[in-house]
Amino acid sequence: MMTKVSFHKSDIDGNKYTVEGIARLAFTIKATMKLRGWSERKLAAQAGISHVTVNKYVRTNIHEPQAEILKALAPYIYKVTSIDQDKIEIYSDQTYGDDWQELDKIATSDYAQLFPNTSTGLSANSSKDLSKKAAETPTKYKPKPNS
Repeated sequence: MMTKVSFHKSDIDGNKYTVEGIARLAFTIKATMKLRGWSERKLAAQAGISHVTVNKYVRTNIHEPQAEILKALAPYIYKVTSIDQDKIEIYSDQTYGDDWQELDKIATSDYAQLFPNTSTGLSANSSKDLSKKAAETPTKYKPKPNS
């Protein structure tokens, strides 16, 4: 009798971060900077980190986000409501605050659990161009829902 077993690549590699996820994180940071009118240096100064570090995150020159960096960035990064390779929707009046782990999930294979009704919209080829597209793509903003 044959038993079929499925694994996600991250289960085998032991790395929960994906290339597409790192691109989503960069897209989120860029969209926030664009909306705020901030440069990489301004975001770095606000977060108390090096502008070189911000540049690495924005340019997807990281393999795995560091918790300390995400903790520093989270209070300044707007919350994502949906994201794909062409568009990001964020709350323009709500940041991740102290919930840096929610920001971290954008870069992981757990991303689909955050937004179950949203396709990642990213392929291996499109994620390479995502950083470039983030600068060219208009960002759509959603108002905060009334509670």
